[in-house]
Amino acid sequence: MGTENRQNKKSAAGEPIILASTSPRRKEILEQLHIPFFSIAPPCDEKIPASNKEIPAGITYLIGIKKRAEYLAILKALSTAKAIEDGACDIQKARLIVAADTLIVFRGKIYEKPKTKEEALSFLSTFSGKTHKVYTGIAVYNRETQTYISCTSVSRVRFARLSEEEKECYIESNEWCDAAGAYKIQGTAQRFIKRIAGSYSSIMGLPIFEFYEILKRSGYRF
Repeated sequence: MGTENRQNKKSAAGEPIILASTSPRRKEILEQLHIPFFSIAPPCDEKIPASNKEIPAGITYLIGIKKRAEYLAILKALSTAKAIEDGACDIQKARLIVAADTLIVFRGKIYEKPKTKEEALSFLSTFSGKTHKVYTGIAVYNRETQTYISCTSVSRVRFARLSEEEKECYIESNEWCDAAGAYKIQGTAQRFIKRIAGSYSSIMGLPIFEFYEILKRSGYRF
């Protein structure tokens, strides 16, 4: 398991954390907050259990569609903590592990990362002129107390009605690649977004307000 160390000079006094993600967007948010961190790809299979009996130990609630992102965030944090303790990752003794997961939902269906241009185009056609929801789950695991705090941030995104030319132009840019729902709000797709109700940073992948509140509850040393 590879690690990446990001130490921001402006926050030398800040307590380093472990980011259980290699997402450029989540790294960017932590850098903007001047929080030093180590980036690790979480060693887990990001699947939703078929039944409650398959839920790993330490995760105690039922998994409805509104809680799936939070479940996956907890799973990432716990699996990363276990890998570190098992010696699968050589890392400094950072106390807190933060993980997040983002799901885009429209009329009860989850829109994951499209695999082809055709699928990405169909996603944009679905969202065109309509409002969809973005669920971002966040979990912070404390390695000292072996406990976690988690929550879910919900935002609503309203797309303008897109022309075929607009959709095809965006698809050809390849910005949809590796993006849940086939768009990145911080990229050129923002020109299509008519209205947001909720958290911009949450739609990017890490809700700053909720993250800050959890850090305070976890006794983070700013």
